[in-house]
Amino acid sequence: YGIYCSGVWIDDRTSYYARHRPASFDALLGIKDDAARVYVAQSFEVTGSNPEFQLGDIVLYLAKVGSPTGTLTITIEANSSGSPSGTALATYTLSDVSTITTEVIANRMSPDVRPFLNTATTYWIKVTGSYATSATTYIGWAVDTDSGYSLGSAKTATSVPAWTAYSGDLTFLLLGPQPHF
Repeated sequence: YGIYCSGVWIDDRTSYYARHRPASFDALLGIKDDAARVYVAQSFEVTGSNPEFQLGDIVLYLAKVGSPTGTLTITIEANSSGSPSGTALATYTLSDVSTITTEVIANRMSPDVRPFLNTATTYWIKVTGSYATSATTYIGWAVDTDSGYSLGSAKTATSVPAWTAYSGDLTFLLLGPQPHF
């Protein structure tokens, strides 16, 4: 049993641990559309009544501009002084960005490992692409410029760890199996 939601099959056993759905996205934040955005990141906190949850799939709301080719690498990282730590706890890879459509849709990916994340702790989703930086050929991540996600914030960087705050929140779902007891 399950539902089909925004191009993603979610079964009735799926738990959402953190999310900012694109109900009100109003822009795209380019990933490598500018030298200042080689890296794009969104912080989040895991919610729930259990002390920790095992990380599962991630859903990012993406669209392509032009015809980019290459890969998209997404890492989950701990927080370090209000920015991504630089150390991946888990990695997701979208191996062919040319398959992303020009309309914003949900793109679901599975991680290389499934670590446990603690509730009420800040983590980061960090994204970069292997394609060249270009103002006309890139991947865009749907953004809510009204900053509707109260448990996190967005940042961009030319190189890490030189992060700059971005006004708005990026759209995502973090999914996982049943909670760990």
